[in-house]
Amino acid sequence: MNSQQVKQAFQAAGIKVRVADLGLKFRVCTLGDVAFDRAAAATVAASIGLTDVLASLGGQFNQAHELIGYKPGAVRLA
Repeated sequence: MNSQQVKQAFQAAGIKVRVADLGLKFRVCTLGDVAFDRAAAATVAASIGLTDVLASLGGQFNQAHELIGYKPGAVRLA
């Protein structure tokens, strides 16, 4: 999975974003610092396998316009 694929998934849901690949995770931000519709963004992130730091599908919101999603398999619970 790469940043372009993540961007395309969000665009297909009507959410305009920019995406940075940070190694084991993606930083997804809305364009213009507009707040995410958290439910819609989490649904998109879960549909492509992104997780939060506790391996729950969907991702983690750090700010209203920023979502961090770990790549599938990057977070494993012991």
